[in-house]
Amino acid sequence: MRKLLFIAPVLFLFGSCGSDGGKSDDSGNANTSTGNGASNPAAVEVTEGTPLETAQQVAQFVIANDNAGLTGLIISAEEMNDVISNSSVSQMGKEVAIKNIPTEISKMRVDYTTGLAEVRKQCESIGVEWSNCKFKDATYEMNNPTGYFMAQIICILECNGMEYKFTISDVVQTKNGWRHSCDET
Repeated sequence: MRKLLFIAPVLFLFGSCGSDGGKSDDSGNANTSTGNGASNPAAVEVTEGTPLETAQQVAQFVIANDNAGLTGLIISAEEMNDVISNSSVSQMGKEVAIKNIPTEISKMRVDYTTGLAEVRKQCESIGVEWSNCKFKDATYEMNNPTGYFMAQIICILECNGMEYKFTISDVVQTKNGWRHSCDET
């Protein structure tokens, strides 16, 4: 039996920067959404405060190789405290998780720095020219594991007419929008 702990460090930004001529989304899953519901792939409507907005921000920081901007999207200690306090986790689990917030946020910063370097390395190894890249779209799957919404987002970049994808896992909805957090594993 698997034991659940509220906070555990995970690699948040990871990716296989693979090219794909077509868009893959799990449209059969009711919890999966895409930012591009129209047939025009160039028109992505981004609404403030959505996982799609977060995907666009992350993509822009990845393209710009902006580690400071990327780590600026990590959940704050106050936001994490609010999410934990309002969750359906046991009181003891909440106390342990809240006590570990500073350590977990520090680990997230390291994970994001590593993740950014890995995505850029993988993309460059297959010939991505960053100056020709732009955010194209994103798909995401949301769930509500313990009283708060989490999402896994697949960002889609377009570079010289080809699509490249990478994944952002463990994005949590806070009162200030979607922030990168850690999973309950």
